[in-house]
Amino acid sequence: MAEIIEVKVPGDPEEWLAKAKKAAAEKGVELRGDAESGAFAGKGFEGSYRLSGGTLALRIDKKPFFLPWGMVKEGVRGFFE
Repeated sequence: MAEIIEVKVPGDPEEWLAKAKKAAAEKGVELRGDAESGAFAGKGFEGSYRLSGGTLALRIDKKPFFLPWGMVKEGVRGFFE
């Protein structure tokens, strides 16, 4: 079952994307796409993203089975604060 998490992204989308790609790579996650949409995979996670009007919608299609959705959502939100 997929989950969608929405997060406000402040500032320039291109800047956000550059920082996100760097942070993802440091954590062993591949992030590919542009400032509007893309996909990610790594560490047992797979999904896609869409950025529109300053809101990032992350669709998580796969996660490690032992991690509860609440913990995943909290971790994702913490990444953007």
